[in-house]
Amino acid sequence: MTRLSKQDWMQAAMEILIAQGVDGITIEALTQRMGVTKGSFYHHFGDVTTFRKVMLEMCLYQNSTSVIERAEVGETPYRKLMILTDLAAMIDPAEVAIRVWALRDPEAHAMLTETDARRVAYIARVHRDLGLDEAAAVLASRLFYSAFLGGQHLMPPLTSAQMYEMFAALRQMFGITEESSNA
Repeated sequence: MTRLSKQDWMQAAMEILIAQGVDGITIEALTQRMGVTKGSFYHHFGDVTTFRKVMLEMCLYQNSTSVIERAEVGETPYRKLMILTDLAAMIDPAEVAIRVWALRDPEAHAMLTETDARRVAYIARVHRDLGLDEAAAVLASRLFYSAFLGGQHLMPPLTSAQMYEMFAALRQMFGITEESSNA
């Protein structure tokens, strides 16, 4: 029998979250999906509440902090924005599932509120680095982030190509080009 990693448990939980919502994440559902006993779950995690919190923290890290770290490899503010665009255009059904979860759970709500603030602040910083004044940078970050969220909540969600079109239109509205960012 192969030893399950924390990531294996998290992946199984994310699949359940996306398909059934947070209430679907039970010890029985997880162990059944993983093909192990409940004892295996308790060996790794104390209870389902703790497990859900760890899962949420890991997902928000993966979808925020690691995204910012990946964008930071861009040599210029424009490249950072383009990396963010590439990552934002990849629709992640977990993002919507977590937002639904946060509507019902105060702890998830608080964690998502903090994550949103961190994301918007980073996007604003990139826009300031692109030469926008403070007010324009804050407005641009809110519009970019709202487009990211809204594109995922439409029925059906926007495609990656449609997300790229929307982000390109926003860059054009703010006069952001690769050439202007090097000036």
